[in-house]
Amino acid sequence: MHKTETQSRRELDYFGMVFVTSGRGWFEDARTPREPVSAGDLFFLYPGVWHSYGPDAGGCWDEIFLVFSGEIPRAWQRAGWLPERPPLLSLDDAAAWARKIEAVPGKRMPWDAKSCCEEICRLQQLLSEVLAFRESSQPRQEGDRRWAGEVDRLLEKQLRQPPDWDALAARLGMGYEAFRKRFSRVFGVPPVKHLTRLRINRCCDMLAHPSASNRMVAETLGFCDEYYFSRCFKRMVGMTPREFRRQMWRMD
Repeated sequence: MHKTETQSRRELDYFGMVFVTSGRGWFEDARTPREPVSAGDLFFLYPGVWHSYGPDAGGCWDEIFLVFSGEIPRAWQRAGWLPERPPLLSLDDAAAWARKIEAVPGKRMPWDAKSCCEEICRLQQLLSEVLAFRESSQPRQEGDRRWAGEVDRLLEKQLRQPPDWDALAARLGMGYEAFRKRFSRVFGVPPVKHLTRLRINRCCDMLAHPSASNRMVAETLGFCDEYYFSRCFKRMVGMTPREFRRQMWRMD
């Protein structure tokens, strides 16, 4: 499918899988901040979870779009077979994965019970291979550990500023796309989410001081306002900054 327009925010009542074969753009959903997308990226859409995605302004991309529904996919979701956080994966060989994904839909007509079972089996096999790829990419080698430490060191220096990912990638001797894909592989989350975690960790330290208001913490660490900071904090920590501060004081 050739896509030139943005898919505006929507919720589906079925599962979806989108694999980008060429071009670049972005993806976001209710649980994931906007992330850049390029060829070789796969993302999942979940029933009842709003999402939006599309090519960059003035650009286009080519995609393979699969949909599936029913109790079997829900069982896969409960078992953790469908990546949810993050729902975006960067795969290594776009052409090879495209062939695997295109082989899932059955071409047999009319569609009968046998072809339905065969299609489910092909989809399950594909998900198994995606999971195996994700798990094989997670263990950090020594080089990845050193690289991750350098990334964190650079990010810690600029927590108060809007991130310049292109400049950070250049500091590490990489183009942005190579940086983004290695970052997601090494840290297991997209760059924006990891940066938010670092900021929230620093926020926890600042909230230990009674004089530090939510507004001051938000401004100090680069959040657009105290309300957005409070939402991010609750999403990451499980409680509001006020609740966190009260609990910390009770512990003291």
